[in-house]
Amino acid sequence: FAVPSWQTGVHGLIAGGRNVPDVALNASNNHDPYVFCSSPPGTAADCTNGFLNAASQIDAVGGTSAGAPTFAGIVALLDQAVHPAGLGNINPVLYPLLGTTPGAFHDVTTGNNMMPCTPGTPSSDPVNLRCPSSGSMGYTAAVGYDQVSGLGSVDAYNLVTGWPGFVATPSYTLAGAAVIIASAGAVGTSTITVTATNGFNGTVTLACTPPASSTALITCSVTPSVSVNGSSSAATLTINTTAPKVATATGMSWVAASSGGMFAGIVLLGLPSRRQKSTGTLGLLLLAFAITGIGCGVGSKGGNTTAGGTPAGNYTVKVTAVSGSITQTANVAVTVE
Repeated sequence: FAVPSWQTGVHGLIAGGRNVPDVALNASNNHDPYVFCSSPPGTAADCTNGFLNAASQIDAVGGTSAGAPTFAGIVALLDQAVHPAGLGNINPVLYPLLGTTPGAFHDVTTGNNMMPCTPGTPSSDPVNLRCPSSGSMGYTAAVGYDQVSGLGSVDAYNLVTGWPGFVATPSYTLAGAAVIIASAGAVGTSTITVTATNGFNGTVTLACTPPASSTALITCSVTPSVSVNGSSSAATLTINTTAPKVATATGMSWVAASSGGMFAGIVLLGLPSRRQKSTGTLGLLLLAFAITGIGCGVGSKGGNTTAGGTPAGNYTVKVTAVSGSITQTANVAVTVE
């Protein structure tokens, strides 16, 4: 059989027919396995916490049989992105990407796929028809295409975005810097950066959501909107915390107050004559009030106490950005010391 037209000219091919493999994907279950979850009919959901099952274990799969369905999933995403009507045989486009979009593949240059065999026994290999005297048969990886890893392992993002006909959808990303607030009652700010991707242009409306806990006593505000024209724009997130309330407790000693009043009464009753009463009464009253005031000062009870306010700790403020049908969110970490 002849080498297919879309493989013709590829360095590393073996003449005599269709060369395999085309691409390489991970197959080992001992490292970097494929993580999945499923819910067979009539059974409880296997994914109860992300990819963890009810026993807090990860379901993972590996082996050579995992490569084909994994690449089929990548091709389904490719089909959705560039050709809703269907791509058909992708090889005529896949192989030229090695020259036009080399980043779509990670070239595997070391290792081999040697397998033991019985010397002299027949083989289906078009070149090495019989097992060699070494007792092993296979190929060694090299630069470019080889019979170990094909074009190389797949970079799905670069493969899709480098495929002819792909048009990147304009969008934007959202990021916010962490905030440290020195004490409850202080105000902190964070710079929220809205960065355009794929040439995005438009107005982005921003809003913020304070921590859900009612005891946090934190409020927030953010620049209502920014204009993004193909690059990035900055907004300001303001975070307000609540200071503790200071309460002062005071009281007058009844012993001191009553003693001052009793002293005044004794003095008034002991006045020797009426002639002194008119001039002395006012003075004695003032003296009694002064003594009463002294008694209040000496016998008072009091002190400052604080209550309420934003407790020290770590919080999260959520920032939401909306522009048309595109919504992005960013969590801003807030620490109150």
